[in-house]
Amino acid sequence: MTSPVAYRRMTATREAILAHLQACDAQYLPSLSSRVDLATYADKLSQLATTFEAWDGPVLAGLVAAYLNDQRSQSGFVTSVSVLPGHARAGIASTLMHSCVAEARQLRMQELALEVSRASPQAIGLYRKLGFVESGGDTDFLSMRLPLQDPSTNEQRP
Repeated sequence: MTSPVAYRRMTATREAILAHLQACDAQYLPSLSSRVDLATYADKLSQLATTFEAWDGPVLAGLVAAYLNDQRSQSGFVTSVSVLPGHARAGIASTLMHSCVAEARQLRMQELALEVSRASPQAIGLYRKLGFVESGGDTDFLSMRLPLQDPSTNEQRP
């Protein structure tokens, strides 16, 4: 890290998102580029996702992208969590995820869901620490969810 990280929301361009995804590609297990076309995915994120960003000067150092627009099911989905290798273990992913959860609550979402590689114990640990619980999955990926409303009272959970 060369300077203090600045946290922002919805400022990253498609190009910044693409460069970030390319720089983080090998950290995904399996690599993100083996599952999606990175340019197409960056387009989709820049157009449809709510982005929570950590900037180190002009460099997008951390990114959480979530779809928080399903008012019918009131369920949000975190589609991407990534931090540049040189910025790992600085609390960036945790800070960005807290911002994402706070916005989902503000939007009165009932839950937030995500999928994570079973080969990523650190990521699974972070999500558990944030209150996410396992809700299924397959051999390679674990589905997790975070209830945001208490079903007995329909009030926000802390």
